[in-house]
Amino acid sequence: VNPLGDWTGGINVDTGAVNRKLGSDMADAVTGGGLHGKDLTKADVSVNIYAFL
Repeated sequence: VNPLGDWTGGINVDTGAVNRKLGSDMADAVTGGGLHGKDLTKADVSVNIYAFL
C-alpha cells in the first residue's frame, strides 16, 4: 500500500523540527495536530504540560 516501501525507523522518522505528530510526542495517547511551537495558552499544549509535571 505504501509506494515508498516498508516504514522503518519508528518514531524517529516521524518527529523532529517539523512537528509532525502528536502521537509520537505523546506516546500514542493523543493523535492529531502538532504539539510544539503552539501558543502555550492553548489547551492542547498547556493541558499536556500540566499532565506530565
